[in-house]
Amino acid sequence: MAKRNLKQYFQISRSTYANERATRANPYEIPKDPSKSSEVKEDLSALTKAGKTIERYFRNSILWLKDFWVHKSYEYPSSIDNPPALLQSSSGNPITIAIAADWANNTSQSEFIGNCIREKGPNKTAPDYTIHLGDTYYCGSDEELAACFGRGNSDDGIWPRGSKGTFVLAGNHEMFSSGRPYYNLIKATNRNLGINNQGHEPVFCLQTEHWCILGLDTGYDSLKHGLIPIHIHPDKLNLELKQSVIDWLIKKVNIKSNKRGIIVLTHHPNSSAFHGEHEFKNPASQLHELLPGREVIWIWGHEHRFSMYGKFSHSETSISTYARCIGNGGMPDEHSKRRYLDEKLAKSRNLEIYDKRTADTFLKKPGAICGKDLDIGYNGYAVISLEHEEATIDYYASYQGDEHIRHRIHPHVGSGIDEKVFTEKWISDGSGKINRTLAKDHTEGRKEGLTHWSTKP
Repeated sequence: MAKRNLKQYFQISRSTYANERATRANPYEIPKDPSKSSEVKEDLSALTKAGKTIERYFRNSILWLKDFWVHKSYEYPSSIDNPPALLQSSSGNPITIAIAADWANNTSQSEFIGNCIREKGPNKTAPDYTIHLGDTYYCGSDEELAACFGRGNSDDGIWPRGSKGTFVLAGNHEMFSSGRPYYNLIKATNRNLGINNQGHEPVFCLQTEHWCILGLDTGYDSLKHGLIPIHIHPDKLNLELKQSVIDWLIKKVNIKSNKRGIIVLTHHPNSSAFHGEHEFKNPASQLHELLPGREVIWIWGHEHRFSMYGKFSHSETSISTYARCIGNGGMPDEHSKRRYLDEKLAKSRNLEIYDKRTADTFLKKPGAICGKDLDIGYNGYAVISLEHEEATIDYYASYQGDEHIRHRIHPHVGSGIDEKVFTEKWISDGSGKINRTLAKDHTEGRKEGLTHWSTKP
């Protein structure tokens, strides 16, 4: 099955239409008959080439309209009945849960990250559970989901399965193709997802005696509707958790009386310290209504970077969070001028740490008059280990590079690098409170390490 390369994802558009066209322009299925290829032959006249270009544009436009408007969005369940799953470990070891976000682009880099995750269980075996926090690029089509997560029982996708269970959340990119391929994927009983390969619902709850992990779906309600918003900017900033999800949290999870330490997993962020990024505040207000006065660890993606925040709340009606962004699962963390730290936001959102190191430099094409070299950061993921009342979260930075495209040669491009860069430990005291007992930066003292951002008086 054909793979894409990282360069195909540079400066990726947020337009629904652009992502749909990109999916069609970069198919995984190679045409069997070369004569039926949509590529324009080099010996065509300029006029014929222009005609073919216009023809392709309108053909793709019609196909996109058919997919987005004729194929209705997935009908969200009016009720969700799945009870919390009781987590189990392998051979009495701590329970291991590997998490990545914005990973599913089917590149050599994402395959490398998947292989690194696959070795993070006991004795370098598979973790007990693996969870993807959403975004299958470009638009979550059937072919793209199959390439990243496997076809049927063959399990030929490159996302690593957990030995006890595997879960996949929705992001905005899955909704670019109506969401139906994604929701069909997670509910199927032949795709090796969920507990015991039985598939899973759009939301899930995984529990131990001391910890409760909530996988919540922010993807379904994340897009604006209407032609102009879709073309220009589709993000729906006032997205909400569906009422059936709120009812499930109350009736099945018993969230109001749950005294475990809570870790929330979503695709979309509640807050951000970076220019050009959006904040999706409503889910935090909805959770506050269910958990007034509580503090939660909240891990999300969407932004293609690694960053960590101290305690923060938008208002008295918003839940207090310790946020961790791990949206650099497989997508390039581009160090371009338009992606930068906003110091005012960093102070108000209580940013603690972020990774602005350069992992590689992609070079402009030889002889190109315009264009610049582009630095990109490391990709990464997190591994949660649960042992009684203690939760340990290790954050990894990884990079291998892509041998098929031109970039600066670094020592780790060939063999790849996969290292733990930060570790934190938390205690759940049984009353609903959580306390951090360790925060260790493994890059401290190096010439190039994680950036600690502290507010100045």
